[in-house]
Amino acid sequence: MIVTFICACGATETYNKTGGQRKLRCATCRREAARQGARAHYRAQTAEYKRAVRQRWRERNRAKQQKSAREWAARNRERGNAHWHAYRARKLAAHVEHVDRDLVFVLADGVCGICGTSADPWSFHVDHIVPLSKGGAHSYANTQPAHPACNWRKNAGVLP
Repeated sequence: MIVTFICACGATETYNKTGGQRKLRCATCRREAARQGARAHYRAQTAEYKRAVRQRWRERNRAKQQKSAREWAARNRERGNAHWHAYRARKLAAHVEHVDRDLVFVLADGVCGICGTSADPWSFHVDHIVPLSKGGAHSYANTQPAHPACNWRKNAGVLP
């Protein structure tokens, strides 16, 4: 008995139903499914091996890796600071939102949130109104620009 079916991809295929299994996919979809299955199998087989290779490389090249990390940190100071703040907030189980320091400055019209005078756009700190250590969130609603001296003076306190 000849049967025609429409595959999920929209292709129409005809096959002889006598004695065989019912086909649910066209030849192209079967090939793609086999290819994806092979990829998943390969990834599963090699993931542990690749992890071990990376670990051995890091152990053998510790000084090289540390030098590379320091150079990256010097080139990407803002990204490094943002990463550190997000890590610290996650560690303290606080709400974490991506906070762009330039946008914090613009939202506050360039005014220090602690003393109320204008802040330098190149050397201000992103201050948490309620500090992370006191349960504050790392979000736009809880950040403000601050002079470095004002922020250091405030430390981990909450202003009234």
